[in-house]
Amino acid sequence: MLICAKAEQCVARKYDQESIVCVCNATYCDLIEPTTVDQLAGNVARHYISTKEVDIANATYFQVNKNVTYQQILGFGGAMTDSAAIHINSLSEEAQQLLLSAYFSPEGLEYSFVRVPMGGSDFSTHYYAYDDVVNDSTLRYFNLTEEDYLLK
Repeated sequence: MLICAKAEQCVARKYDQESIVCVCNATYCDLIEPTTVDQLAGNVARHYISTKEVDIANATYFQVNKNVTYQQILGFGGAMTDSAAIHINSLSEEAQQLLLSAYFSPEGLEYSFVRVPMGGSDFSTHYYAYDDVVNDSTLRYFNLTEEDYLLK
């Protein structure tokens, strides 16, 4: 059985004809209701959907068996790219706190890991690396960039 649920009330901002985003600002970010494994009896999972309409008929279903494990889950998270950090830094301090709480707090997604790309990535404002000198095996020309000091 799958419990399909929406997060708290979304403060929607409309784009185009059908597209919306939930606004997170200095005074509000929508959060999800925390759930522990003990609260889910039998083969029940809670699946949160980010969509305009909750369509149970077309929902993705999971079958959970807590007695069969294939690997240990150490945590969940996402990437902190230069682009993500630039956008977070552009928010007010209050909005930053609410956004980070939405990702890392027990009332949010409960992220426990962040992957930080080494050097530039496809979400950087320009291409860069830590050592662009060919055959520099001693790393004599290794250097950090402004992004490393400000964003990582």
